[in-house]
Amino acid sequence: MKKLAAAALTLTMALAMSTPVHATIITDVTRLNDSTQIYATYEEGVTTTDTVYNVDVEWGSLEYTYHPAATETWNPNTLKYEISTGKPYWDCEKDANKIKVVNNSNTEITAKLTYVAGNNSGVSGSFDKAQIGLKSAEGTAREDSPNDAAYLSLSGALTETATELTTVGNVNVTISDFIGENSNYKWDGNGGISWGILQTTMVDKVYTVQKTYDSGSTYSSSLFYIYNKDDRSERYGIKDGTITKDGVYALKKIASDSYGNYGFSLPLKASKTIRLTFDLRDENNPTLTVKTL
Repeated sequence: MKKLAAAALTLTMALAMSTPVHATIITDVTRLNDSTQIYATYEEGVTTTDTVYNVDVEWGSLEYTYHPAATETWNPNTLKYEISTGKPYWDCEKDANKIKVVNNSNTEITAKLTYVAGNNSGVSGSFDKAQIGLKSAEGTAREDSPNDAAYLSLSGALTETATELTTVGNVNVTISDFIGENSNYKWDGNGGISWGILQTTMVDKVYTVQKTYDSGSTYSSSLFYIYNKDDRSERYGIKDGTITKDGVYALKKIASDSYGNYGFSLPLKASKTIRLTFDLRDENNPTLTVKTL
């Protein structure tokens, strides 16, 4: 005897806020005596591009068949059916249990998959991968957008009364900024700087961290550096002075007892977030990207 079951679908989106656009339209403002004329020159500022989230989720049918593995055999001696039982199992058509996530965003994302059992269904679900990390689609063709898939398996028993297609649970897909793991690298410095561990990204040897500034008008430290917490001799400072604005800064290796001018003095309003990205792909030219969100 076969029983049919279907996992109903829901999609939960948890997206980060977009990055605002910044521009500067100031400098050399002069007011003439006894006149209302104002003269000004335009200085182009740094424009940051908004983060755009666009994610496709492609679902299989998520229709499964439950096989209780019970067989009825007619016994001509007793004139009755005798029931023999084996090991119950679930199956489905090819790729019916597939959930594919495609990232068309200009940022890395993580998709978390969870199964929620229906009321009194007695059916559990599990994924071969419960979390999918995808690179940014920036620089790729639409048909080559980063993508990956997970597969849902069911277990447990389906009630005998479920002779028709029955909803046994829900699949939730939650989209968020990419969730990395702790790396071997740490930010540190004097003053108010204590950033902790950098997180891995989807790109090898690129690490990132975000920090929300709570008060004041300038985030500052006269000494700022990055080091390998497992090998403190691997230590980096700003190559050309102090961080004062958003941008890409060259780094250089420094001695562990070095106290040169490797500072951080970034004008910043309260409740703003700074994202720092440490790039070690070119060991001879490591960089630090500073971005205010």
